[in-house]
Amino acid sequence: MTARRPVPLEHFLYTGQDGKTKKDMFKIIDSNGQFIQKGYSLASAAKANIRKANANVGPVGYRPNNKILSYFENSRTFLI
Repeated sequence: MTARRPVPLEHFLYTGQDGKTKKDMFKIIDSNGQFIQKGYSLASAAKANIRKANANVGPVGYRPNNKILSYFENSRTFLI
């Protein structure tokens, strides 16, 4: 039995969703078990950018500045 891992354990956050971002991985815990704030911040920013880019895309396709949809999203009314 060894006192230390032969291969140090590191943790990454994966934020990829499509071809452009499929390799987006950010290290958040290094091999010493230390949390890496910069990696977490970069992962959060990458995820926010993906959400922002996908804001105008929905089940029916592209919706630029859809005021009716924005109204219903901001109120607590559900479309059926």
